[in-house]
Amino acid sequence: MSLFSTPEKVLSHDLTLMPKQAQFVFDDDHWEILYSGAFGAGKSRALCCRAVRLAQFKGARVGLVRKTLADLKASTLITLLEPDGDLPPVLHPEGCTFHKAESWIQVHGGGTIVLFGCDDQAKVGSRPLTDICIDEGIELAKEEYDMLLGRRRGKYTRPDGKENTRSICTATNPGPPSHFLYKRFFEARHPKRLVIETSTAENYHLPPDYVSSMDELSGPARDRYFMGRWVAFEGAIYWMFDLKVHERHDSGPFTKYVAGVDWGFKNPAAIRVHGCNPGSRKSHVVSEYYRSMTVSNEFVEICKATKERYSPLVFVVDPSAADLKAQMRQAGLTVFDGENDVLAGIRRVESDLTPGADGPVFTMEPSCKQGNSEYPAYRWNDATIKEQPIKEFDHALDADRYARMFIHKNSGSGRVIRLGMGKEKAPKPVAPEDRDVSDERWFEGLTDGGDKRIRESAWIGLR
Repeated sequence: MSLFSTPEKVLSHDLTLMPKQAQFVFDDDHWEILYSGAFGAGKSRALCCRAVRLAQFKGARVGLVRKTLADLKASTLITLLEPDGDLPPVLHPEGCTFHKAESWIQVHGGGTIVLFGCDDQAKVGSRPLTDICIDEGIELAKEEYDMLLGRRRGKYTRPDGKENTRSICTATNPGPPSHFLYKRFFEARHPKRLVIETSTAENYHLPPDYVSSMDELSGPARDRYFMGRWVAFEGAIYWMFDLKVHERHDSGPFTKYVAGVDWGFKNPAAIRVHGCNPGSRKSHVVSEYYRSMTVSNEFVEICKATKERYSPLVFVVDPSAADLKAQMRQAGLTVFDGENDVLAGIRRVESDLTPGADGPVFTMEPSCKQGNSEYPAYRWNDATIKEQPIKEFDHALDADRYARMFIHKNSGSGRVIRLGMGKEKAPKPVAPEDRDVSDERWFEGLTDGGDKRIRESAWIGLR
């Protein structure tokens, strides 16, 4: 029996689609479709419904893709196979067989859904697909989208005698008008391209308080996040950063900690401690160290004190700081090299700051003010041809970038902070009286080698 019967119902779950979702899912007249919407507009769910609808036919080989396979598995795949609050999974477990190792799904009585990311060019290039469904198209580069256009070579005939349209469909948050998707769909219009735009308020499944909170945004943030419009943010890199959204109190519990470290002497040295849990991409900056003129042996002592306060803990350090890393390892600290692909790291943090229906996966304590304040000021350098950020006031940003890339790579199988740690111990509880940011007991007994007390005024945090 077909998984679908009418544009209103997904029969396996009796899942009612909203009008624009149904238009997107059941369109057979266009080669390319862009489903562009604000936060909470039901984009990923509509994309998964379309993938299942296209894969119900024998001979179908539908590609379900995102920038990286890890992100696809951590977000889109969950929407496809798991319940979302009161909403059931799009594809019922009894209606398919999931081959996890090979990353593909057999739809019973029909075709297959192939899961992959654009980060594996060799695998993408070897896949002849009948249709392609892209989640968060804003993350893709034009070259990646063009490559996917060339993968739609597969053909099959439906029971009604019609051939598949070999469509490529994209669900995404809106971006700046300079993005290639805007130019392709809004400026270079074509009769075989369709744009469907939707806003947060159109999703009547959302809690009213969530819709009201998004409606309180102002300026370009409201245009993008609530109204779903493609507007510019005047060079801001982390345009999605909003104090109301990303600064919050979160006491965990956290079972693991990752400290991103950006080293400097004249420029501030920064430590940003992220609390997290194995198997989750979420992290919360629980405290920070941020100050200049810190000599390396003093900084290592601060790192040792950090390990005493947060356990188990690993440090992910600026890869160019070879001497500092050697000193930290000699002091018994677990140290990993941070990834130094700046643009890839920026894209990672952009994605992590962008809120989903449950909010962003990356948040920070309001008390970590010095590092948090760098986010709104971070700008692209318009004087260069290539995408390059202006290298100033980015010390906490670099530390967070190292930490987020590490957490992202190690979140799939519970490996976060487990590498090289040996026997682990539970995080130490923090009594309420220890949460004051002026607390000096942290540093009792610590010296910089010259019997001088470690200066505690630069350390901020709640835990």
